[in-house]
Amino acid sequence: MILAERGELEQAASTAESMLDRTEGMESERLAERIESVTTALSAYETQPVKAFVARARQQAGIPL
Repeated sequence: MILAERGELEQAASTAESMLDRTEGMESERLAERIESVTTALSAYETQPVKAFVARARQQAGIPL
């Protein structure tokens, strides 16, 4: 989220994608909350890497579109 606040949206999306890669298949309320938090923060930005992350995160975590 700090990267996004700095305007480094591509790096923020890449870091968030890595988080999804590492947590795929895990069931944890804390991880789900973290993914939702990052998704919410990044969804305010309209860049293609961010949009791709948000779509994947919502699908993977079951967050409504």
